[in-house]
Amino acid sequence: MSFFAISRKNEPRAPLRFVDGVSEEIKQEITAFFLEVEGQRQKGIPFATNDQDISAQSLGFTNYADYMASKKWERIRRRVLKRDCRRCLCCSGTASQMYVHHRSYTQKVLAGEDDTQLASICEGCHEFIHWDESGKYRDARAADPVLVQGRRNSDFLIPNGALLNELEYPPEWPRMSALQRNGWQRECDRLRNLLQTAKKRGNKSALTK
Repeated sequence: MSFFAISRKNEPRAPLRFVDGVSEEIKQEITAFFLEVEGQRQKGIPFATNDQDISAQSLGFTNYADYMASKKWERIRRRVLKRDCRRCLCCSGTASQMYVHHRSYTQKVLAGEDDTQLASICEGCHEFIHWDESGKYRDARAADPVLVQGRRNSDFLIPNGALLNELEYPPEWPRMSALQRNGWQRECDRLRNLLQTAKKRGNKSALTK
């Protein structure tokens, strides 16, 4: 039996394929499950493993997705972000949109009794931690060493001066850390200011060559 792999955001998924002899009822159940997982992924909700569901159900939730949408998780999330001063523990950068990453999915962690297994991370590091460069998903065990190793590289591609008026992000943007994104934004602002000054002086070509 072959299933489609969990796809990254905005990427099409391959259809389900089954070996001969699988009943239509089983096909429908399996298809519904993977469609639910895909829907969660598109909404930014991490893929639910059996451990996640079991821990969530032990706390009275229907499944992990139900837990992630609860007020209980929102309280825990806010507490962890406050503890970390809304700073990414992977790259040490700050961002307006932050995630709280689960290093473990035990009942104690989900109950909010072990915040040491929770880490504030920026959007880019969240993508970097959970997905490798080929687009393969990393589970919690594989993702943890990536988080621990951290990302201190703040290098980024210099924005193209000719495209500064277009709201386009570089292709690397989804995996860029908060440090890299903030540096890129600052450089864009600097170049825009130079461009405006050059326009006033009639020297626009100096930045667009």
